[in-house]
Amino acid sequence: MKTRISRFTIVFTFLFALTVIPVVAQVKVSSETVVIGGKKYLLHTVEKGQTLYSISQSYGVSQTEIVDENPSVKDGLSIGEILRIPVDRMQKSESRKEKRRRRHQTREKQHALPPSADFFFHPVKPQETVYSISRQYGVDVQTIYQYNPEAKKELLVGEVLRIPRQKQVSTETTQPAQANGDYIYHKVEKGETLYSISKQYNRKISEIVKANPGAAQSLETGSILRIPKMASTEPTQLVPTASGQYFTYRLETGDTYFSLKQRFGISQDELVKLNPQLYDGLNAGLVIRIPEKQVASTKVVPINKSLFQYHTVTKGETIYGLSHQYNVKISQLKELNPVLKLRGPVVGEQLLIPKPGVPEELKENLTDEIKANASVQTPAYEVEPNPAAPKAECMGMGWTGNEPIKIGLFLPLYLEANDTVNYIRMTPDEIQKQIAEQKAAGIDDPVVDSVKVRENKIIYQPSVNFLDFYEGVLLALDTLKQQGIKTELYVYDTNQDTSVIRQLIQRPEFLSLNLIIGPVYPKCQKLVSQLSAKNRIPMVSPLSASGGWAASNPYYFQINPDKMYRLKATADYLGDDYFNKNFIVMKMGNNAHLDESQMVDWVRNKFFSTGYYDQTPSVLFHEFDFREGGYYGLIHLLDPNKDNVVIVPMTSEADVSVAVTNLNTAAKKYSITLVGLSEFSRYRSIETDYLHNLKLHYLTPYYIDYRDKGVVRFIQRYRNDFYDEPNQFSFQGYDITNYFVNAIRKFGTGFAKCLPYLNVHLLQGDYNFQKVSDFGGYMNHTLYIMKYTRDYRVKAVGKVGDLPLLLSGQPEEMQPDSTNQTNNVMTFPGNQN
Repeated sequence: MKTRISRFTIVFTFLFALTVIPVVAQVKVSSETVVIGGKKYLLHTVEKGQTLYSISQSYGVSQTEIVDENPSVKDGLSIGEILRIPVDRMQKSESRKEKRRRRHQTREKQHALPPSADFFFHPVKPQETVYSISRQYGVDVQTIYQYNPEAKKELLVGEVLRIPRQKQVSTETTQPAQANGDYIYHKVEKGETLYSISKQYNRKISEIVKANPGAAQSLETGSILRIPKMASTEPTQLVPTASGQYFTYRLETGDTYFSLKQRFGISQDELVKLNPQLYDGLNAGLVIRIPEKQVASTKVVPINKSLFQYHTVTKGETIYGLSHQYNVKISQLKELNPVLKLRGPVVGEQLLIPKPGVPEELKENLTDEIKANASVQTPAYEVEPNPAAPKAECMGMGWTGNEPIKIGLFLPLYLEANDTVNYIRMTPDEIQKQIAEQKAAGIDDPVVDSVKVRENKIIYQPSVNFLDFYEGVLLALDTLKQQGIKTELYVYDTNQDTSVIRQLIQRPEFLSLNLIIGPVYPKCQKLVSQLSAKNRIPMVSPLSASGGWAASNPYYFQINPDKMYRLKATADYLGDDYFNKNFIVMKMGNNAHLDESQMVDWVRNKFFSTGYYDQTPSVLFHEFDFREGGYYGLIHLLDPNKDNVVIVPMTSEADVSVAVTNLNTAAKKYSITLVGLSEFSRYRSIETDYLHNLKLHYLTPYYIDYRDKGVVRFIQRYRNDFYDEPNQFSFQGYDITNYFVNAIRKFGTGFAKCLPYLNVHLLQGDYNFQKVSDFGGYMNHTLYIMKYTRDYRVKAVGKVGDLPLLLSGQPEEMQPDSTNQTNNVMTFPGNQN
């Protein structure tokens, strides 16, 4: 039997709940207060043994509220870390045990109601949300809150919610297929499914489930279903409208006040004022009003107009409906209509739509350097440069005078190891030969060497990639010199040792630096980051995706997006582009402890918030355990008449290899698209042919277009200067140096808020820096959608993470750049040339 959500299981597993009593250190409530941005906080210093839970209980503040104010705690607490506790959110603490006892007393009265009471009683399971429960029973979120007001503040596993049911009609006196009032009554026959019944009566599955909530869990032979006479025409997805100055937005799992501020440019206070229901918190499924801000009108202009058409938005249309109507992926709609990255379609506006047959990867012509040769096909469209002028605060900030821009480069080059790695011990025969030669020359007391230099010199292996990075930096400095930008480079060999870094930052030139690149490893960044924040020196983390200091250093720039952002971006991409496909989550046992399980929750909530499932009963969402169901269980879920999209939320190479091998076998008969993680392409145990057969899609921050003229020139220069081929590290060193030195040249060292107005052509990525918190630094949000094709190519078919630019103030004329510097000076520690 197929249902809208199916969990395919063969073996029943009995779960026993274990009560764990945590042992935590006592939390002493701080009295140290501070006012930041007009808001009052207590400052709490984390001590050994304390947990986020114990701190939240002691201050009477929810864990979510602490995380919103201190985003760094998502990765765990650190002893000595200072947390901001919002005073206005504090309330008298009540233990979880007391909450359960109080709610249980209330529920005892509810359970005492006679069987004819108009409620379902739902025990909350792990990872469930009010929104997911509302979808399960076909009621809205506000209805659940109305009967369970305590759920607004916190949803406890094990507590029982009252879910109002539709007025029940006794089935004992009702005959099958009999019409009565607004319903037809149907007796379920053996072998019937919700899908077959919906087709029989020409009704949507969601309408049947809404009238019979229990049917979503099981459909028993002989049971009586109420079939609505009239199909609902009300859209479940509220459409953004241009009424007044607002549009509507449905909250998703994972939304925070800070993420909403980043996306829509609206503060928490302003948002709550417009939406009083948010006083009870951000609950997934709620629809809120968002004020329309001025958005830079980045314009997509068709070059080949025969490939496109325009659609005028009418009332009730959603981006999901348009995607299905025109058979176009939502990511493609957003690329062609950039404002849709910020909000949904607005009634009356015209949207650019590709005509049938246009390939998925429409090439855009961003600059005059994009195409490598004339043989490349003319792009379908181009993006006009952003017409927005910089904010007033970005005016007149460019680098002035004749002083060089000083750059500190912290890399583990292992210079000492490279000096010694080419010295090898001489053999006894070689030593004896030296002695004989010296005696033959008349030397009575020969002096011999015990080591010699290798004939074919090598490089100390741990430093290879970082030397490539350094060489990319050198080429960038040469490019900047040709542009008339004067720089001075200090190279610090960190040796991946914090004690070495402690000595390096005491050098006299350190505090005069204008830009810091590195250190590479997070464990080596702490001391440098502290000084960067204190002295307001921009610091770039060039390679690491975890353990950085962006949360505590407002001058910190992280190039590589962290894991959780990439997982959330993947979930959003799946929800946008595959909501109308036969979707299968393929697991290997219980993976709830993995970060990737959070991605599954995001995808699930995203799919059921589209409103599309209420309109098309054939769309299925499966969660499948391969260890239980095996290959034939997988075949049971695949649809021969639809596109099957499979996500494998795992990083274990052994598990991924098993999943991919079986999917490849199934791909001989079924159309399958595999969506995974970038790590899949590096697993040696997986045949590359399999990834191409399954059309693997994944998101990555790096992509090099070898048709790009800038890339071609860089490769040729690299070969000429270093007699070698550049790798990812070489491109990264070039891009980072070129980008941030240009940022300082145009906007000075306080360039952070002006980066949206910086146009620098990069070679292997695109930077879109967003703040990680109100008090923290920035992380790059741009990711490329990569696809393995059946003709054995790997190509970028889209890009996510680049939101439209929110504007404030009036455009002003930009001052001319200061480019009167004439030479490029390189300086190494203790040795200036």
